[in-house]
Amino acid sequence: EYFDWAMRNRLNGFFFAGIRAYNFGAHRGYGWPLLGNHSYNDSVAPHTKYFDDHPEWYPLVEGERKPMCHLPPYFPNQLCVSSKGLRDYTVQLILDYFERNPQDRSFPLIPMDGPSLWCECDDCKALDPPGIDWSNHASKGSVERMTDRAVNYANEDARRVAEVHPDKRILVQAYSYTLEPPEKNMLHENVLVQYANLSGGRGRGPLG
Repeated sequence: EYFDWAMRNRLNGFFFAGIRAYNFGAHRGYGWPLLGNHSYNDSVAPHTKYFDDHPEWYPLVEGERKPMCHLPPYFPNQLCVSSKGLRDYTVQLILDYFERNPQDRSFPLIPMDGPSLWCECDDCKALDPPGIDWSNHASKGSVERMTDRAVNYANEDARRVAEVHPDKRILVQAYSYTLEPPEKNMLHENVLVQYANLSGGRGRGPLG
C-alpha cells in the first residue's frame, strides 16, 4: 500500500546516497527517479579522487585547504563553490550523468551533512549575504545562511545544463546550513528545492 501511494504521488523512484537504490515498482510513466544524496564531497567531487590534483576545489579554512572535517563524526567538508574550475567540471559531470541516465530528471548539488566546514576564501564569502557569524565555524562547524552560495552554484549549473537538457533539474535542499531561504539570489527555474521539514531540532524546517 505504501509503494502504491508513493507511485501515485510520483515518489516511486528514489535513489539514496548514490549507493543503494530503492525502486518502488514500475514507474508506469509517472515516476520521478531521484538521486538525493549529500553530494558535494561525494558523488560530485570526492576528495579521495580529486584533492591531490585540485586542492583549490576544497574549502579554505584558517588559511589551509581542508577536505575533511576534524570534528566528530569526521564528515567530508564542503567545496569551494566559487572555483571556476570546479564549476566547469561540475557542468560536464552533470551532462555526462544525464547522457548515461536519460530517465533521471534531476541531479543533486547538495552540501555535505554536518558538522562540516565551508570555504572561507574571499570569492566564496562574496557570494554570501552580509552579517554571517564565522566565530564558531572552525571550532564547532557552526555557521548558518550558506544558502546563497549553494544557490549561486546550482543556478550556474542549471543555466548551463539547460542549454543541452532544458527539461532536467538541479536538486538543492532546504536543510541544515542551507535551511534559510536565499537573500541575494533568485532560483533558476530549473532548480528544484527539496524541503527537510524536521531540520535543526525536529520542527525548525521550512514547514515547521
